[in-house]
Amino acid sequence: APQLLDLLLALLSRPRLSEDDVQAARETVQFGDESTSNIASRATSFLRGQLYRDGRGRRIAYGLPTDGSSGTLQKLSAAQLQGLFRQFVVPSRFIVAVAGDADFGRLRRRLASVPRLAPGESTA
Repeated sequence: APQLLDLLLALLSRPRLSEDDVQAARETVQFGDESTSNIASRATSFLRGQLYRDGRGRRIAYGLPTDGSSGTLQKLSAAQLQGLFRQFVVPSRFIVAVAGDADFGRLRRRLASVPRLAPGESTA
């Protein structure tokens, strides 16, 4: 578990998000035909977008679409992706959930040691 946490924190605190990464996603991600999307999936996506909002009414990460379209991926730039990362991966929106036997003091200290993610105050 400590190694997995270290890997996650490295990804979150030092994301690469380069133009090469965006291009690789363009080449590997496949989208279904939007015209055949079923109504239940579209309704769930709409409801998620309405339910998960912050105090100002803006969507939080859980309310964002789980999939996009090939058109939006073609228009996405590394700079836009980096901006979205800075907007949504912030301490006030970052949740760490632990199940099982854990040393919460050690976990809290490890999370606080990551400058980008260090919280102003802890509720754990």
